[in-house]
Amino acid sequence: MAGLPFTPVEFDQMTVTPYVNGSGRLAYSYKARDMRTPATGRRAASTTAHAPNAKEVSS
Repeated sequence: MAGLPFTPVEFDQMTVTPYVNGSGRLAYSYKARDMRTPATGRRAASTTAHAPNAKEVSS
């Protein structure tokens, strides 16, 4: 997309795993089953509909 410093993408079945790295700092591992070009002209589907064990977390 013009004017953006990156290329937008969509992820399916994204997971984030927190862990403590070797120097004792909190770090995160990100994994996704699929990555694709974003859909245009429609609203993205809810991720919980495709991941039955997903839990919504508010911070």
